[in-house]
Amino acid sequence: MTKNVGVTIKLPLAQRQLLHKKANKAGISLTKFLIKTALNDQTTNTKEQREALLAMIFELHKAGNNLNQIAHRLNSSKFTNAPPPHNFESRQAVTEMKEVIEAIKKLL
Repeated sequence: MTKNVGVTIKLPLAQRQLLHKKANKAGISLTKFLIKTALNDQTTNTKEQREALLAMIFELHKAGNNLNQIAHRLNSSKFTNAPPPHNFESRQAVTEMKEVIEAIKKLL
């Protein structure tokens, strides 16, 4: 188990207020904001951006579930007596959706 240690920095009040404002806009604590921006070498997403990304993930999951259901029905013998169609495209679409979801999660 790692032990957390404190770090003290000195900066003008105006900069401190700006950091707090940015952390609040991102919807996270000042500590988390400073760590995330310093270690990730990128700015954090705003709360609205994170919510939009989460909504996109939700919609992609729903579309993926629908696609899986369609593929399952196409491959089932209940659908038709003919041999099931090749469903490479549906599998590829599911794989691509999962990749997009993972990419979005990395942005959060």
